[in-house]
Amino acid sequence: GMIMIISDNLLIDVGVIMMSLAIVLITGFFLYVLIKNPVKSFKFVLKGTAILTLGLAAWFGLFCLLNEL
Repeated sequence: GMIMIISDNLLIDVGVIMMSLAIVLITGFFLYVLIKNPVKSFKFVLKGTAILTLGLAAWFGLFCLLNEL
């Protein structure tokens, strides 16, 4: 009963803490790379944005196609 509830909440909290830590580390890493090498970083960001946009466009197209059927 009570012990399960505590452990469930603890598990969720640990997960949230781990996710937050990962996000903070990744953000810090990207900022470090950005400051260290701005030109290369800018190209990388542009490539990433282009790839993300293409991916979203592909999924959107697929979704529209499936909706038409």
